[in-house]
Amino acid sequence: MQAASKAVYLDERNPYSHYALAIVSIFSGRLEQAIRTTRKAIEISPSFALGHLRLRMALLFSGRASEAVTPLEHGPRLSPYDPQTSSGSTCSPWPVFFARRADGALETAIRA
Repeated sequence: MQAASKAVYLDERNPYSHYALAIVSIFSGRLEQAIRTTRKAIEISPSFALGHLRLRMALLFSGRASEAVTPLEHGPRLSPYDPQTSSGSTCSPWPVFFARRADGALETAIRA
């Protein structure tokens, strides 16, 4: 957490520094901080696919599945061949499923 926070302090206009802080925040249970941080990374660089991926994860983990659907659909379109964003494709159906859209979840899973 200290290293990621220092990265943001040293270069707050770098989306990767916010991305690092978001990852640490997600896995330490600081989900609201992760959501704010990923939104800041996306604000800095709207085409930052990894930011959309982590926003989806933070929203899903915080119980806001319906909000996680948009970054789910948007992130992979920005960077369809990025192995980091495609690694999240196995989790792709979950936001749709937990948003109570079972048919859409099945379709998403098939595409993934």
